[in-house]
Amino acid sequence: MVPASTTGCSVFTAYEYLESRFDGKTRTLAAALFLIQRGLAAGITIYAPALVLSVLLAGTCGSMCILLGGLRRRLHGVRAAAARSGTRTSSSSSSSWRTLACCAALAW
Repeated sequence: MVPASTTGCSVFTAYEYLESRFDGKTRTLAAALFLIQRGLAAGITIYAPALVLSVLLAGTCGSMCILLGGLRRRLHGVRAAAARSGTRTSSSSSSSWRTLACCAALAW
């Protein structure tokens, strides 16, 4: 969040700087790489414990990924609802689905 007092100043995000320095394609590429990196990181943070739980509980890795992904989605939903006073955005929901998709791809 940028304070209202700095709206007259020239404050740029990293993506705005990339667009002004290079072009819109560079900004889009940087944003896409960031989203891919975050999606893979979230998938791995579910896949690693799911792999351990599948060995300990003699289950399949895919079912543990779904279980942990659902648990993560539930916990992040509660945290997001508390932080936003009950409002929920589609970006947090789509992020959870991206995470589950990456985890399922790793378990495949």
